[in-house]
Amino acid sequence: MARPPSAASILRNTKRAERVVETHADIASDMILPNDSQVRGADDKVKIKGFTDGSVLFSEDQKIFEDNSNFFWDNVNKRLGIGTAAPGELLHVSAAGKAAIKAEDITNGVTVVFEANDESNFLGTTSNDSFSIRSNNRNRIFVGTSSLILNSNKDNYDTSIRGDNDTFLLFADASTDRIGIGTATPGYKLDVLGTGTNTARFRSSNNVARLWIHRDTNLGIGSEMANIAFMGDVSGSATIFGEVECSVGSATTQGEICFNTRQDGVVTEQVKIDEDGNLDTKKSRLSEIGGFCIKLTNKSGANSVAGELVNASTGTENAVEQTAIDDLIPMGCFLDSGIADGSEAWIVVGGIAEVLLDDTVAAAIGDWMKVSSNDAGRAESSGTEAPGINHFREIGHCLENGNAGELVKIAMHFN
Repeated sequence: MARPPSAASILRNTKRAERVVETHADIASDMILPNDSQVRGADDKVKIKGFTDGSVLFSEDQKIFEDNSNFFWDNVNKRLGIGTAAPGELLHVSAAGKAAIKAEDITNGVTVVFEANDESNFLGTTSNDSFSIRSNNRNRIFVGTSSLILNSNKDNYDTSIRGDNDTFLLFADASTDRIGIGTATPGYKLDVLGTGTNTARFRSSNNVARLWIHRDTNLGIGSEMANIAFMGDVSGSATIFGEVECSVGSATTQGEICFNTRQDGVVTEQVKIDEDGNLDTKKSRLSEIGGFCIKLTNKSGANSVAGELVNASTGTENAVEQTAIDDLIPMGCFLDSGIADGSEAWIVVGGIAEVLLDDTVAAAIGDWMKVSSNDAGRAESSGTEAPGINHFREIGHCLENGNAGELVKIAMHFN
């Protein structure tokens, strides 16, 4: 009677010249199989006892082993674990202290490493070679041996850096080649949109602001408590940041540029350029047509009349009075009409002025001009001849033709 087959019968397959192990029972983990053997069970399926499901087996010293803590296949979720028996991703690499994946081109000496450890987590090369991060097979971030380039393929690919509060702390608009700070729609090569009090500040090495842009005063030059501030239109009283010593801008009215000082919280206008181009300081100004003016008290005994000639008052300090007929000490003319007697008025004392002709003599271009012999406070033409012995009455040269009793423009000077 033939003996039943053992757990493993060794047969010689003469055609393939190899050993085939036919099994009719489970193979135990301690079973020793001949070298160069095939293991084939019923329906070409083999059951091996003593191993965990998902174990990746390896041989050592002619024995079969498993080490799931170092290498494991999760057949349910189709995941591979290296250093873990519970892989959480398609490929999960875990290690105590350092976990790394290394790709190496031994021909060209290029090594790329993805490493996680307690001191330095990185993705990059350990050789002196560049690498890039791509999407759609296009370089989005290129790290060279001595450079870092975003959007190195020059695609229409915007780049942004987001802050804790600002959605667009920094934004590069690739389609327009513009940079936005605080905005994703930059309208200029550099467009800065501030959300707080201070929009921008440029500081020196000693940490003192030299140039800053402020919400209220717009632009400051100087220290943090700016020495000079350039202001936009501010209705009502001027709003000035900090302890600004001087502000530039329109403090009250559009169309004006004002230079103001600040003392003990009080803002005082010192210089103003109005919408007509007049330059005005507290005590001097440049008129619209180019006359140099000073401010003195009107002591003519009546409201001022624009173009009337004046001389220094003999009875009041820092004041003027109307010139007399044939006056030898003229010093200027009123700039404006309607300034009451006793009030400060602008007096044109140099440059270009409009003077009031007397009621009898017209003036022509190039005429010598002098104090009138007919009307107090008026001017008259001396024609093309110098005033002669009356040269102290001279007030300038006529720049345009003028009718008697009207204003005429002259280049003012006195002897």
